[in-house]
Amino acid sequence: MIEAGPEPEKAPSRPPKPQRPRKYYGFRTERGPEVLVVDCDGVRPIVVENGIEWGYLGAGPTRLAREILRDAISDAVRAQRLVPDFLRTFVANLPHMGWVATREEVLQAVWRIEEDQEKEARRR
Repeated sequence: MIEAGPEPEKAPSRPPKPQRPRKYYGFRTERGPEVLVVDCDGVRPIVVENGIEWGYLGAGPTRLAREILRDAISDAVRAQRLVPDFLRTFVANLPHMGWVATREEVLQAVWRIEEDQEKEARRR
């Protein structure tokens, strides 16, 4: 005797919410530099005591590098290790007046930095 299979699943009443890639928007206002993180969960600012900056090497850009890395890779220890190189190769080179970066661009920078760090460690 042939048994009936399970009931076919019903199609969802609405299509699933499309996934937007995470983006970081840096811009300047009367209050100073601001960075917003935009993804499928909404919009949220990067807020850091003593402020953020970009486009040069310094304390404000270092804080921004740390916060972007923490957000993009969700690993505070790994992010802290990457801050100096990410600051030098990514944040210090962002245009002064404003910029947009995707999480994918941040991760590509991280992968290049870690690859370079591994090569350097092997040379020693």
